[in-house]
Amino acid sequence: MKRKYIAITGGIGSGKSTVLAYLKEKGYPVFSCDEIYKRLFRKESYVRAIKAVFPDAVNEKGIDRERLALLVFSDENARKQLNSIAHPLIMKELFSQMDACGESLCFAEVPLLFENGFEKDFDEVLVVMRDKTLRIQSVQERDVKSVESVKKRMEAQFNYDEQLHQEKLQKENVILLYNNTNVQALYKEIERYLAKL
Repeated sequence: MKRKYIAITGGIGSGKSTVLAYLKEKGYPVFSCDEIYKRLFRKESYVRAIKAVFPDAVNEKGIDRERLALLVFSDENARKQLNSIAHPLIMKELFSQMDACGESLCFAEVPLLFENGFEKDFDEVLVVMRDKTLRIQSVQERDVKSVESVKKRMEAQFNYDEQLHQEKLQKENVILLYNNTNVQALYKEIERYLAKL
């Protein structure tokens, strides 16, 4: 049976998790790189790997996520080092889970898809597009972060508004979902997409 793997991506605060939750509610198998990443923090081998590169981000309780985030979002080389440790493990586990699900259609939330060239590993890519101001507001409400810290995270990610990156968004297998009004409008966008599958 030929499986179709569909990635869901978009900038921080765009609404990826909302799309994933809606698809799950509709009965589709869904997977999340963020969930896999959270579980990595409980693995001793991962804690050791982080401690070897970022000793200041590990204490007697394990990895200090806030400290690690502070280190990697203020230093591009540190971010690349972390990604080189975490991403291969995350993607290996993600595809292992999707392969085992037995369904012909699988959705996966992949936050740093374009940044790492993972789009080539999926049949289609759903990109959740949202106005930057709304994204900042959403992340602030969710994570109680300052505008400055949210902007730093955004700057570290693929810029969906930048002209330079538009060619990636115009490929045939990339579908844009707009999330600039309300959640009901986003659900309608998802339904329009599902109707074409």
